[in-house]
Amino acid sequence: MRLQRQTGNYGHLIGTIVGLLRQATYAPGPSQPAADAARALGVLMAWEDTTGVGTTPWMTSEPARKLVDHIRQQLEPEVFAQAVAEGQRMTMGEFLTLAERLTAPEWRAAPPPPAPPGRPMPP
Repeated sequence: MRLQRQTGNYGHLIGTIVGLLRQATYAPGPSQPAADAARALGVLMAWEDTTGVGTTPWMTSEPARKLVDHIRQQLEPEVFAQAVAEGQRMTMGEFLTLAERLTAPEWRAAPPPPAPPGRPMPP
């Protein structure tokens, strides 16, 4: 995402957002995965509106419908709607912050604990 922003090449941003949406929905790490996934969905919807392409083919696909249904089932309707609206209002900088939090959670960023004395480190 950062590279796309730095180069101004947003041609494949939809794929990046979809990947992030899946990451937010299924990967462990964030404290609010369903709300973050709904925010990413809001970003995707805003991108479709901003670019004027309308609904992307991915959004009308069966995998997309299942993913969105999965997110909806985890949230109260008003919480889902609020999170989507928050995503639709996000700036690129705010979305990058969300993306970084989702793709590099603290448990990955922290160095591994030292090996106990007398035990070799695994390869």
